[in-house]
Amino acid sequence: MDAHKADSIIADFLHQKNNMDYGSNIQRLAKKYHVDLEDLSSLAIVTFRIPDLSDPKKKAMLPPSEHKTIAGLLLQGCAQAEDPLAIVHILTAVYSSSSSTDLAGREIALLFPQAEITKYRGILEKLGSKAKSIMLGPNVLTLQGLFLERDGKIEKACGFYKEAIICSHLKFQPGGHPMQLPLIDPWNALGFLLKRSKDPSDQAQAKLYFEKGALEADDPLSYYELAAYEPKGSTKWLQYTSKAAASGHRQAAVNLTDFYEEVNSEHSPVLADKKMQKALNWLLGWKRGSAAALAHEWLQASAKLGHKPSMLKLVDYYEARREHERAKEQLRQVLEPPVSANQVEDVFLYPDCFMRLPIVAPSYSTSSAATLPDTLRRFATQVVFSMLANLIPGLLQNWNIFGYMTRAEGPNFEMFSKSNGLHIGQWLLFWIIGELANLLLKRMINPSSNDGTDLL
Repeated sequence: MDAHKADSIIADFLHQKNNMDYGSNIQRLAKKYHVDLEDLSSLAIVTFRIPDLSDPKKKAMLPPSEHKTIAGLLLQGCAQAEDPLAIVHILTAVYSSSSSTDLAGREIALLFPQAEITKYRGILEKLGSKAKSIMLGPNVLTLQGLFLERDGKIEKACGFYKEAIICSHLKFQPGGHPMQLPLIDPWNALGFLLKRSKDPSDQAQAKLYFEKGALEADDPLSYYELAAYEPKGSTKWLQYTSKAAASGHRQAAVNLTDFYEEVNSEHSPVLADKKMQKALNWLLGWKRGSAAALAHEWLQASAKLGHKPSMLKLVDYYEARREHERAKEQLRQVLEPPVSANQVEDVFLYPDCFMRLPIVAPSYSTSSAATLPDTLRRFATQVVFSMLANLIPGLLQNWNIFGYMTRAEGPNFEMFSKSNGLHIGQWLLFWIIGELANLLLKRMINPSSNDGTDLL
């Protein structure tokens, strides 16, 4: 869709939005401009992703951006018109926002009233009955299974996952939109469900579905899970882990780093296996130190994928080579927010970073020299926040404050209750305290940053 047509469609939609319901408005636009409903859903998804101004001063001088609001109204109209892409995108956001810390999904889900979401669940069931005839049929069935699994209806969820696998496109086929929210593939959803079962036969079946996803769909997550069924250090383990790591699976990359470091060690037990010796002949028979070089490459890959312990290992490597600028850059990256919303931060890495920054890179401080009191102040501040992060949830649990809070409004989302204790409450406190600590300490290290504004 060209830009002029897109602008015309949005302007026309907004002009008529108060004269008819959003679904009728969307259907009118589809006929008038000779476009499919999926094209209008795609336009809404792209409109939502238009970035806002990054300069806080310029942003404060202008009214708030309306792109996300407009995108929400367009998606609402497309969903009312029963477009599969709109339904899948919205309900993926609703599911992910209620079951994880997916901020992107939550931001989208908040655009829709609860009454509308209930209607979309009904449309999802309607689309599921004709899943074999629509491109997003596997996504529709997988979403139905996820909602059923969340509601405790395990057998029904298994049935939908299996049906989704049958009509899945195991090899890539264009469909949907590249910017739509990611959804777990049905073979992985079913594999994880069976893996959590206490029945040994179900656990054995889980391997079959991960194997199907790996060998037939070339799925990196399936390869990683399949590797767990093989002895660590075996040739199959190496094959599956390498496939997962090459596709960007972070933990697989970390595991390969450890593997090749072990291969490089003297009298490595890994090389006692003749099959493994043969598999690694291309590496070990070529050049001395090749295993160490490959381990370092995977260490760099792990760091780029956001694994912060790997970043600290790189700091040690650069310090040993007296590459202080590169060591300084790695320490800075450790202090950055996680690359994934679901990534759990190890707050105990931070004190080490702050202790080392003035030593590795004195120029990072705005003063000509970083003094010992400054270093101790940074370290003490982080220790205090780490203590609070562990102390406050414990006190609240003893006082049983959260036990008397009521059920939060939303789709089957228990925020605080006696049944789940402090699980969500603890993580909420950890997140708030961790973010405050991160912003305060970055401000102390680099006073010229704008994080003070974010903190307020």
